[in-house]
Amino acid sequence: MSFFENYEPAKADPIFGLNAILKADPRPEKIDLLIGYYKDEKGHVPIFNAVSEAQKILFSKTKDLNYLPIDGSHSFVSELKSLIFDPIYDDFIYGAQTVGGTSALHHLGKMVTLKKGQSIAIPDPTWANHHQIFSYLSLNIETYPYYDKKSHKLLFNEFLSFLNTLSAGDVLLLHASCHNPSGLDFTNEQWRQIAQIAQQKKLLPFFDCAYQGFGDGLKEDVQSIKIFCEEVDEFMLAYSCSKNFGLYGERTGACFFYSKDKKIKDILASTLKQSIRATYSNPPRNGALIVSEILKSDKLTQDWKEELLSYKKRMQEYRQRIHHTLEKLTGKDFSYVSQGKGLFVFTGLSDSQVMALQKNEAIYLSSDGRMNITGLNHENFDTVMEAISGYL
Repeated sequence: MSFFENYEPAKADPIFGLNAILKADPRPEKIDLLIGYYKDEKGHVPIFNAVSEAQKILFSKTKDLNYLPIDGSHSFVSELKSLIFDPIYDDFIYGAQTVGGTSALHHLGKMVTLKKGQSIAIPDPTWANHHQIFSYLSLNIETYPYYDKKSHKLLFNEFLSFLNTLSAGDVLLLHASCHNPSGLDFTNEQWRQIAQIAQQKKLLPFFDCAYQGFGDGLKEDVQSIKIFCEEVDEFMLAYSCSKNFGLYGERTGACFFYSKDKKIKDILASTLKQSIRATYSNPPRNGALIVSEILKSDKLTQDWKEELLSYKKRMQEYRQRIHHTLEKLTGKDFSYVSQGKGLFVFTGLSDSQVMALQKNEAIYLSSDGRMNITGLNHENFDTVMEAISGYL
């Protein structure tokens, strides 16, 4: 008799579980519009030129592979902090390197659990793993209205009504930019209104920032964070370098506390390091040192920014093409596609239609109809648009 005999198998991950089915699909014509990584016109996940150059520099000067500190490379955290925050707020911010953005979300969520019975409000819809991370931490999860799949509009007034139901100390998860999965973000005016309500009601804002540079630009995509620095006393931020540095497998991320109370900031820093020590002990070196090397070099930074800009432009161009092509094929309004930002767009397909598309056309989207637009290229674009339009 096994110790684990009465255990129930866990459900497959909604994205990576489906990706396993995609990989096992023997049809050579299959098209991957599923997982959230940037792909180029050849369908490859490219390595930034700046990343390749930084790797060469690091290889030539690395003398050992010793542990990083518990909270990671201080150079990496410092450079990343300058990329996200205005330097006038340096004294209010503590940052630590984490194992990707997912670990940052986990450890910040763990800080929330230190208050018993705490709840967190997350958008509907949101990245599927948000539910999994916070459920695993035994947080009470509420969802707030964010996006209407029928009208393809943000539900800002409904969201404000929800905010008024929250109490002091409630945690509010927010996508800093390039909302996953809708691609639609609040305006700066709306962000300021949200920040003022959060401060008035003493809520704890919790940002997930995974796509800086994929939307309107490096500065523009963290404007929401700048506004909150101006308006609130404290918030938390989880950050991922997977997309904007192409470091998916390196698991490079960070978390930040913003607090105008230095005593609170120091307490949180010590508590976070204890949490990290009890899980993975020290974060991995390579990705963090690559980011640091890039951001310390004017030339590498410029090269990285130019390549990141080319990614952004390509995504914007495909949004325009999707918008106009689907309108032409269906006679329906797809202007929301052009208005969105980042990797993802909702096609409007239902779960059953997505399954039919997968079965009959070998085209893979997530079950909620979310499409990674960089899975499209000159060779498959017309095929995908005609297939999707046939189900709409």
